[in-house]
Amino acid sequence: MPEMMARVEVENFERWLVNHRSQRGRRADYGMTDGPVYRDIDDARAAFVHLHVQDLDKAREWFQTEEFAQATEKAGVTGRTFFFSVAPPTR
Repeated sequence: MPEMMARVEVENFERWLVNHRSQRGRRADYGMTDGPVYRDIDDARAAFVHLHVQDLDKAREWFQTEEFAQATEKAGVTGRTFFFSVAPPTR
């Protein structure tokens, strides 16, 4: 199963976190399950988000929706970097 991490820069961490959590159901509609959220120790306005992804193409569709764009604006996101990975097979 693919994994996704995102580093998100925000105007206000608490406001962003409330908005992020409110979108959990919509992410699930696109095959994503929430993992942990971390706050950057060196930058209080940055977070690391871990998501478990069933289908990478389907998940990417969410990030192209107008709904996601509006949620991003409402949350005060000023920047975002995505990282995708897949665990190697176990032996």
